[in-house]
Amino acid sequence: MSLRSRAGTLTYADGTVFSGPVLGQSHNGWIYKPDELRTPQEIRSGKNKSWPRGEGREKGNEYVQSVLQDHFESRKWEKPAKATQTSTSPAHISGDSLTASWNDPTFGWTTCSISIVDLSRRSENPPYYSITWRLSGNELMVWLLKQRVDNDSGVTSIGATVNTHTEPPEFVKEFIKDPFRTTVDRITADLGYETGVFDPYFDPPEELKDGDYKPTKSADWYNDVVVHGSYGNGLFYKQGVIEEIFQSEQNWDALQVFFDALSFLGFRVNTSWTAGSRGWNDKSLSGITVVIPEQGDMHRHVLRFEATNPHVDIDCGYVEDDARWLDRKQREATEQMAELERALETFDFEIDMEGKNDDH
Repeated sequence: MSLRSRAGTLTYADGTVFSGPVLGQSHNGWIYKPDELRTPQEIRSGKNKSWPRGEGREKGNEYVQSVLQDHFESRKWEKPAKATQTSTSPAHISGDSLTASWNDPTFGWTTCSISIVDLSRRSENPPYYSITWRLSGNELMVWLLKQRVDNDSGVTSIGATVNTHTEPPEFVKEFIKDPFRTTVDRITADLGYETGVFDPYFDPPEELKDGDYKPTKSADWYNDVVVHGSYGNGLFYKQGVIEEIFQSEQNWDALQVFFDALSFLGFRVNTSWTAGSRGWNDKSLSGITVVIPEQGDMHRHVLRFEATNPHVDIDCGYVEDDARWLDRKQREATEQMAELERALETFDFEIDMEGKNDDH
């Protein structure tokens, strides 16, 4: 067991090879000090061989980091031509996200990504989104970009986040057009760096700049150079994707089986179509209406989906029932008031003043 640089062995363009220090570790947790932190007398006598066990890992990492920091500063944070510790697969960004990855000779698989969180779902505020751009690779990449070594963090990405009322498709369109440029410009601006400062560290393939985003929902598109990934509902933020899904004959064939099964449970599904210009069979699905029947205590509901509408229209049976209940109560109250008024109009009474005087 040992404690060593997470960057592994580095080879530079001039042929220089560098490996960070390797600190031995005993089976019961002692981290051994390097000889340069011990005096010649301590080395001869076998004393001061390790840090106290409770702080050995922290002290050991501090030493490894200081050696690495000095090395990179002496090389002016030059990017090595090769590294033995690389990212072995494209990054998977959880949630609603899109990614574009390529295999860098030094960092391994490097990924540009954009992810979206709808913050307005948590409140009654107007639409409000958290948009995050991230550049993911290996720890060496993060050290070089930040010009700071943190050998114990395990951080393999660097990113920037903005909270905004702007609709996400605008940001997604920008990302798809040029994933690398969009991502690094957002991050450098967030860090307060000059635009282009990351460029010497990367040489992304031209396929990342063609503006042609390949994946379908929840699928990756691979070739020998680039990986395009879509996760969660990220692809739905791309302009026109929902329309394409509605118009796909393959999707409709699969849905038809599902709808047929629903009909036997009492659900009614109606579809609307848009006619094309190439004859009677040229048509595309433009809308779906699903009627959920009344079942026991559950009210009847109607859901309407349209290809060109990003929202769903819902006729809620509970709301309609409440409205009918309020309308009925208002009518009952009006009728009761009218009946009370009629009763007051026909109510006669007399006061016998003479009788009262006779008593006196």
